[in-house]
Amino acid sequence: MTVRSSKPWMGALVLAAAATLLAACGGGSLGGAKADGNGSAGDTVKVGLLVAKSGVYASVGRDMENGFKLYLAEHGQKLGGKRVELVEVDEGESPQSGVAGATRELLGVG
Repeated sequence: MTVRSSKPWMGALVLAAAATLLAACGGGSLGGAKADGNGSAGDTVKVGLLVAKSGVYASVGRDMENGFKLYLAEHGQKLGGKRVELVEVDEGESPQSGVAGATRELLGVG
């Protein structure tokens, strides 16, 4: 028995966690945050979308990606009053490739 059937859940869970985190922050609490060393609040928040873009679950990943992009389009490309910089990453065929892709693209490491 393989664990591959749980891959769509992983992407959905990451998306739900990101949406919950941003919703919990709200516009008011984000406005007072210091985003850079100069003391000014940042206008953009970087959101990573880790979905299957290849392999068996590519169609599921494409649907999740299109759904998230549609939400952003309908809300002026903003979450919590901040403009969104969306970074899309392919989760790959294995957990190791997903971690490597996320580390490289989202965190700028590696």
